[in-house]
Amino acid sequence: MVVVEDIDAFQFRYGDNIAVAGEWSGGLSNNLELILLYASETVVHDFRNDDAWHPTTDGLGASLEIIDLTANRSDWEVATAWRPSFQMNGSPGKERRVPGDVNGDGKFDSSDLVQVFQAGEYEDQIVGNSTFEDGDWNGGGDFTTQDLVHAFQFGHYVTTAIAEALRFHLEEQEQFNHGVQSNIKNDR
Repeated sequence: MVVVEDIDAFQFRYGDNIAVAGEWSGGLSNNLELILLYASETVVHDFRNDDAWHPTTDGLGASLEIIDLTANRSDWEVATAWRPSFQMNGSPGKERRVPGDVNGDGKFDSSDLVQVFQAGEYEDQIVGNSTFEDGDWNGGGDFTTQDLVHAFQFGHYVTTAIAEALRFHLEEQEQFNHGVQSNIKNDR
């Protein structure tokens, strides 16, 4: 469900199969704007967003999307609860998947790259034969270099790789510390 500025313009661009909760008016001040969502005359939700959370959503073509609609409403006021849309000009009504995440585990990592290259559709010269699972991450119908650029620009791959390396390092450190403590006890 979306809230739009102009229902007619929205439906012209995205079709009329997307539930529209209503129209908004005015503008955002770029300064912790208070957003109120009404049902009739009753405020059903209110939150503040910060223009600095995701710079690509400030006039550069991406819309701001909540990550978990079921999250505690107070969580809506932190940057980590939001992300820029994966598609330029927003992605209403589309499945919200992490670009590159072909195995559906919520992250784009080396296992996804292995899987997608095994599919064999990378720049195969067959027009329009690729799905998201085959590497078409930008919606162009084919798995090309543009899809790889799109997935890596999203930035999730590097974050995941660093987190995995850090987790591995911490586990090794913990095992080392445990081993040192065991040796100290045995030496006494």
